[in-house]
Amino acid sequence: MEKLIVGGAARLSGEVNISGSKNSLSAILPAACLMEKNSVFTLRNVPVLSDTECLCGLLAETGFSVEKDDSRKMISVYGEIRNCSLSEDNVGRIRASCLFLGALTAAAGEAKIPFCGGDRIGDRPLDIHISILEKFGVKVYVNQGVFECKAKIFPLQGTTVFLRYPSVGATETAILLAVKAVGETYIYNAACEPEITDMAVALSAMGANITGAGTSVIHIKGVKTLGSLDHEIIPDRIECATYLLAFAVSHGRGSVKNVIPEHNIALLSLLRDIGINLRRHGTSIEIDAANHNYLPIQADALPYPGMPSDIQPLLSALAVLCEGISVIKDTVFVDRFQYVSEYKKMGIDIFRSYNHVYICGPQRIRAAAVIGEDIRTATSLVLAALSADGETIIHGYEHIRRGYEDFDKKMNSLGANMLVL
Repeated sequence: MEKLIVGGAARLSGEVNISGSKNSLSAILPAACLMEKNSVFTLRNVPVLSDTECLCGLLAETGFSVEKDDSRKMISVYGEIRNCSLSEDNVGRIRASCLFLGALTAAAGEAKIPFCGGDRIGDRPLDIHISILEKFGVKVYVNQGVFECKAKIFPLQGTTVFLRYPSVGATETAILLAVKAVGETYIYNAACEPEITDMAVALSAMGANITGAGTSVIHIKGVKTLGSLDHEIIPDRIECATYLLAFAVSHGRGSVKNVIPEHNIALLSLLRDIGINLRRHGTSIEIDAANHNYLPIQADALPYPGMPSDIQPLLSALAVLCEGISVIKDTVFVDRFQYVSEYKKMGIDIFRSYNHVYICGPQRIRAAAVIGEDIRTATSLVLAALSADGETIIHGYEHIRRGYEDFDKKMNSLGANMLVL
């Protein structure tokens, strides 16, 4: 495990630029499988992450040529599918690899993919993806930890899909299957997240016929071919939220740039409610959290436009500093509380009851050696460490590299004291 040493009592200030959305990239890049042979698929504002490397590796396994230019934040893809079977090497590292089930089946009528990996944040069943595949007439077998998909009729046929829960990944799978299916597809109870809209914008630029993305009902008229793409990925709203909360826990002030403020409206509302000053200027958010006493947090993690589940562990770091009893609930991933045991190592009095945590503050945070076993747990521990007495050692920095570009460098530019070992 990589280690991150974080010095406490840091008050952040300055400006930070937000990178492209990891979750948008994860949704859009598999769509390269759907383009015609002589097309070129270009993405800009691509975040430089370990997950980006993994996604490019998956696409290369299918036979495409993938050129990644980190200095220009760009990926270019060309070629055609030559292989519909993916190896465990990359699939086992990220959850988004399951989207290749839909992309490859929609493009070639078959796919063979091992069980996907990703953060261990509780139950994230793949049966909803399988049920969607079956709705499109795809037979799915599970053989020794590998999903084997085979279309009964190819090209696929449009259908009606009702999601039992507005799952982002399931909505993305349904869109990938529908865009080249014969006829029309309706997706009901679809996820409304900005990454879904960004995906639809990219596919529409390739020639797809999609309406309703960003609402609970998406209508897709299948097309025979999809062409080239040149698309700029939206800013990462979770990274934006992370730096806003970093300023807040350090009682700092600064500006978060290259953002779409509306994508974080739930968090902005909460921060104002507890007493933090915020101003929006176009694609920037200014925050002033200096010399403030915070009211307690009452927050529920919900599907968009509610508070993202990704932010829930980070809110707890702020709740420790609030005056009174904060209650934070996660209705999306009810087991996303791995950070609780690590917080206790830092002397934080925190109580969990099923999908709630209760924190009575303000509390003093003690430096300690802790472990972050997923992206958001590790990041939550960093935020808590910013207010700790002394140096905190956080094991698991490799998880942060999956979701945040140049995290330690950006934080240090704001006045944090971080060292990666």
